[in-house]
Amino acid sequence: MSNIIELSEVRKIFRRGSETIAAVDGVSLSIARGEFVAVVGPSGSGKTTLLNLIGCVDKPDRGRVRVDGMETENLSERALTRIRGEKIGFIFQQFFLLPTLTVTENIELPAVFLRRRNGSGRRVSELLERVGLGSRAGHLPSQLSGGEMQRVAIARALMNSPKVLVADEPTGNLDSRNAESVMEIFRNLNRDGLTIVMVTHNAELAQEAGRIVSMKDGRVVATEAVTRAS
Repeated sequence: MSNIIELSEVRKIFRRGSETIAAVDGVSLSIARGEFVAVVGPSGSGKTTLLNLIGCVDKPDRGRVRVDGMETENLSERALTRIRGEKIGFIFQQFFLLPTLTVTENIELPAVFLRRRNGSGRRVSELLERVGLGSRAGHLPSQLSGGEMQRVAIARALMNSPKVLVADEPTGNLDSRNAESVMEIFRNLNRDGLTIVMVTHNAELAQEAGRIVSMKDGRVVATEAVTRAS
């Protein structure tokens, strides 16, 4: 199985006044197509920065980042924006739905940005059914529960049929029932072949992945396959 994500000796530095912080410090990591990886570690360990590098939101200060066979570290911002729009789906702890747009309009946004409106109505309907919100198409975010808003955010992330789904604490604002609903969607997507990289503080949810990557002080300190009882 080929790798869809490859990081080689990647370093990302942030400056806070006179202080220099290596948020990601010499990380090498490969993620195979169709893999489900959970990234865990204490606050400040570099998990979100790693996710931003994988998602082409940040550029490394050193090292190489390859996404779906493309070297990304020297690309222009326009080219990176194209990769994010076509190859990466983003899900966050905060749902980031536009409050004045309906569920349908929120989900359509990635297609609008890439000027791919043809057939978007059919795609939205398919995604609404997939996340169990077929009856909520015309609702505004204020008319939805937290769990429903996150499912809208998942559908939006899937709108352009990305190769990789990156999720930063996707259940952080949800109760256990809604968290399980989100994880069930992730499991089904992964079974269908979608690559998922998820940051989580929840050790139990991390066990839903196929591999757990542990970070501390900007470094990967452990990586282990998840073994499930048969």
